[in-house]
Amino acid sequence: MFPQLVADAMLLTSEIVTNAVKHGGAPVRLVIDCDRSGIVVAVDDTNPSFPKTRRTDRRRHSGRGLVLVERLATDWGVRRTMDGKQVWFRLA
Repeated sequence: MFPQLVADAMLLTSEIVTNAVKHGGAPVRLVIDCDRSGIVVAVDDTNPSFPKTRRTDRRRHSGRGLVLVERLATDWGVRRTMDGKQVWFRLA
């Protein structure tokens, strides 16, 4: 179970960091908190627009990030920050 949790965390972290770099504003900040209950990953950027899930495009390999987060994360969300927004997920 633990190796799968780590693999899922790496995949989802890659997806939300990529989204922040592509669609958010600099600087991008990554915070990872790991304890016995699981892993929480949060990515901040300075774009205040909330991300939207959309249909994936297999030819361009786009649109899959939030779909994967929705399917694999125990919980996830988006919240406003003083400088933009934070996208986070939790894996238990």
